[in-house]
Amino acid sequence: MDSENDSLRVVVDGHALSLPLEGLTGRAVLAAVDAAPEQRDVLIRIDGGWARMVAPNDAVAVLEGEARFRVHRNGSLRHLRVDDRVWEWGAPGIQEHEIREIGGFSDGLVLNLVGGGPLRPGALVDLTVDWVPAVVSRPETPRSDTVPVIVNGAQRNLPATDIAFEDLVRLAYPDRPLDLNRMFTVSYRHGPADRPEGSLAPAQRMPLINGVTYNVTTTDKS
Repeated sequence: MDSENDSLRVVVDGHALSLPLEGLTGRAVLAAVDAAPEQRDVLIRIDGGWARMVAPNDAVAVLEGEARFRVHRNGSLRHLRVDDRVWEWGAPGIQEHEIREIGGFSDGLVLNLVGGGPLRPGALVDLTVDWVPAVVSRPETPRSDTVPVIVNGAQRNLPATDIAFEDLVRLAYPDRPLDLNRMFTVSYRHGPADRPEGSLAPAQRMPLINGVTYNVTTTDKS
């Protein structure tokens, strides 16, 4: 065996090391970064699409020419189910970006915490609960470029995520300029769940909801 094959590239917490391949164990990886199981330091292997603990006496196998790890110092073994596989982790929580990077999930996949909804960037999954949290991946649903709404009885497909009082006035009365001699009233139905009916004041905005109905009226000031 030549010298190149006598060592293995090991990446621990983002730092690359070259360790002797023969007899390489979890304990040796920990020792290389001044960690030890006697200090309750937990070694987690994070390549191959999932996270799993490497015990001190476990041999480190070669996977695609290297081995990648995270060390949780003074850690405690915890579990997380990701799709159909149980992951092992040494910290009280795991971040959304860590799940995405370790699992190889592209930006085109949505990560959902079962019972908790989509995991947003920066979200933390609590692993200290009394059950094993579960995360499932699914393709992102393509978003429509427009939102269909009704303005004064006519359907409009609007390319926006929200709309202002003034926008609705212009849609309802495109040939009438906004001026101080005319008063406009904007009301709506089938709006957001927290306020399905209501009205808008000048300069007020609201999110566009598929199927919301707007009624815009005008009267001249006396």
